[in-house]
Amino acid sequence: MAGALEQIAAEHPSADAALILRLAIAYFAEVHARSFGHAATVKAMTAIARRGVQAAAEELAAVRH
Repeated sequence: MAGALEQIAAEHPSADAALILRLAIAYFAEVHARSFGHAATVKAMTAIARRGVQAAAEELAAVRH
């Protein structure tokens, strides 16, 4: 998420990067829910968040050369 915020801020310096990211996530959730239902969307977003947290933990624990 931090990387996404940095990239948005770099590409659109006058915009609120955090707001743009939240709107993008909300848009994804809305479109997904229309096709798969709200329960499936919550399940998918929870899984995405878990993978994100796990990936971040692995990245922070990685040995740097």
